[in-house]
Amino acid sequence: MLLKSSKAQEAYFSVEGIQDLQNAGYKATLTADGQIYPLEAKTKIPLYFATSAKSAQINVFKPSETVISQGIEGLRFQVLGDKLQIRFSLPESLQNQEVHIRLIDALGIETDLKKFSGSLGENQTVLNAPKQSGVYFLNVSVGKFSKTRSLKF
Repeated sequence: MLLKSSKAQEAYFSVEGIQDLQNAGYKATLTADGQIYPLEAKTKIPLYFATSAKSAQINVFKPSETVISQGIEGLRFQVLGDKLQIRFSLPESLQNQEVHIRLIDALGIETDLKKFSGSLGENQTVLNAPKQSGVYFLNVSVGKFSKTRSLKF
């Protein structure tokens, strides 16, 4: 599917009928920009449109089907006042490994760093949001895996 926007903006994606799929024994995920988001009933997934269009794919599967996650999945963030909340998921192979989360400005200067031991499944932490506007990069690395997202403040 192709999602379109007339300008760069944050939008929220939701799908009707997810509860019906779950009642029938299925699960669904949305893949957008290489990130996998679980689709749940009445859940809105934040997507940032840096350009006018973005491709996305919805996957529907039976939970008995094996979906193997090898690295960092579902990296997302939300600005909460002067804090930046970060969430992502880790597979069993990466649990208890050291997680490094860096916020880097456009000049490559690290403005905040958080280190902690990763947990299986959903992980969450908070960094200090930048005080100056501009483009920043959020980098999450665990073991040999790394994900980077750009942020505009």
